[in-house]
Amino acid sequence: MCQLIVPHHIEYLILNQELIVQDYSVGAERFIGEEIALRTGEILHQYFPETVGLEDILDSVLTGELDSFDLKAIARSPNPDTQLYIDLYFIPNPKPSEHHRLILFLEDVTAQMELEQRLVQATNENAIVIYRLQERTTELAAANQEIDHLNQQLKSENIRLSAELEILEEMQQLILPKPEDLASIPELDIAGYMQPADEVGGDYYDVISIDGVITIAIGDVTGHGLESGILMLMAQSAVRTLKEIQENDPIPFLDFLNRTIYKNVERMGIDKNLTLCLLNYADGELTISGQHEEVIIVRQGGKIERIDTIDLGLPIGLDYNIAEFISYTRVTLNAGDGVVLYTDGITEARNRSKKRYGIERLCQIISQNWQNNSNQIKEAIIEDLHQFIGSEKIWDDITFVVFKKNVSI
Repeated sequence: MCQLIVPHHIEYLILNQELIVQDYSVGAERFIGEEIALRTGEILHQYFPETVGLEDILDSVLTGELDSFDLKAIARSPNPDTQLYIDLYFIPNPKPSEHHRLILFLEDVTAQMELEQRLVQATNENAIVIYRLQERTTELAAANQEIDHLNQQLKSENIRLSAELEILEEMQQLILPKPEDLASIPELDIAGYMQPADEVGGDYYDVISIDGVITIAIGDVTGHGLESGILMLMAQSAVRTLKEIQENDPIPFLDFLNRTIYKNVERMGIDKNLTLCLLNYADGELTISGQHEEVIIVRQGGKIERIDTIDLGLPIGLDYNIAEFISYTRVTLNAGDGVVLYTDGITEARNRSKKRYGIERLCQIISQNWQNNSNQIKEAIIEDLHQFIGSEKIWDDITFVVFKKNVSI
């Protein structure tokens, strides 16, 4: 009914296979807002970061595997006094000569959303009046019925939340690098490990190899649970997107990533940020950037070097402008040298005596086992950590990555 009585305002963008804007209608700029100018040659994610991570789905639309794809009720604020709601509709270009392009229709559904909100409000107000009338006539019966109703609601909500957490946990596990992915990188022997403290963790790591540059990222979102898990997925998707467009300079990389995450955190209304360390490896040279825990450099004989990252950046999502605080350092890796990255869940893990595991013990177990391959080193760290903790509960996510430069490469 709302769709019949509310006028529609539709504009469009034309996109190529890489989601780069090729053309757009005259009125499309009003959907973008005042902060960023709409231009051809720019990637769609710049205007609609909600599309980050949807590349495979949009490619399926482009190839005809899907007829269309839509995102509903995306909120924008062109100015402080205006709220705009937009529906995005993606379809393949029907012109035979432009079958490799997508059409993105932008529909202003603000009036529809406002009308629906008023209808919901009116419905709720009517429900309150009815409830009060019933309460006056049968107070005891209504009270008992309400108790039963609330119990059922609570039960259903718990089931729903458990299902959502389970799905998010499964998503986190699915996006972790698989052993076969790590084994396909001949230059490095890599092993990774992540154990969430709760069903949904806030730790993150990834390994990406594109055109001879191997990127290893590790991060730790403040807290853990649903919100931290969502922010972790955002970071993973944004990092992979930036790597796909081959942004290898750490300063603009982390600056763009931070601004994207900051806006999403602000929109979600949560007090979350993450430490993130980014390592780019190519031809024996390692570039380290971003603020996180110490980076442990291990030389072939097991000698440890520790690099403090405190001056290499700021937490991601804490402030909008961090470019001036981003820096990097370079390390040369020879055959047999390597690196261990970790989150503070390891070093701050406590035993029954409340003693911390600590960075010194971690470095010691690494050095003692460095003659082994990365997977064996990983297992040695896990075994030593659990031996130290004993039966104590793990209160924080535990994540680490071990990689060594292969001798034969």
